[in-house]
Amino acid sequence: MSYKNHNSVKVMLLIELHYLPSITFFGYALAFDQLCIEQYANFQRSSYANRAYIAGANGQQRLSIPLKGGSRQKCMLKDIEMDFTEHWLKEHWFAIQSAYAKAAYFEYYESEMKAIFAKPPTSLFTWNMIWLEWLCTQLNWQPVISFTDQYLSNNNLPEHVCDMRHTILPNITYTKQLKHLQYYQLFQEKNGFQYNLSVLDLLMSTGPEALQFLKLLSTKL
Repeated sequence: MSYKNHNSVKVMLLIELHYLPSITFFGYALAFDQLCIEQYANFQRSSYANRAYIAGANGQQRLSIPLKGGSRQKCMLKDIEMDFTEHWLKEHWFAIQSAYAKAAYFEYYESEMKAIFAKPPTSLFTWNMIWLEWLCTQLNWQPVISFTDQYLSNNNLPEHVCDMRHTILPNITYTKQLKHLQYYQLFQEKNGFQYNLSVLDLLMSTGPEALQFLKLLSTKL
């Protein structure tokens, strides 16, 4: 897949960080040579910035990160801080363990994930970046990653940049694109296949084959 505008191929994806990014996030990202991470846009409610979805025993399970100042604040993404007065770290790790302890590849990733949860930064941006880098490593994918140094509107972006900031959202299921690209999920027989979860779900089930699945998805989006 390539994005074209005025006969120029877009080689850089401009996007905000997501918490434990979705399968669709990686499907789009793999179509580009470079990722540019937005720092200066304002935080938006109902986005993936502080939430992720996994497949639990009772169906889709949402993991939400509480924020200092709440979710309605108008603050740049790079300045958002996580709120540790709630015990969400322990809850998220317990949820991941409960969902994937019996998954084929959980034991290969367990210790490193546990170590990340044990030493969180205060910054949501840094936290999400840690997970993006870790997931890229596990997927054996090494994108060139850069960061914005100011906010630019879509009209002021270079032609080689594809702007997907605040485009991949929780209320978009991508079921049509994903319905023929299913993989084994632990609770599928009970709950049916759960679409567009965190890429963690794919990784726990398919391990080193996850990248090939995402490359195939990239051609469908």
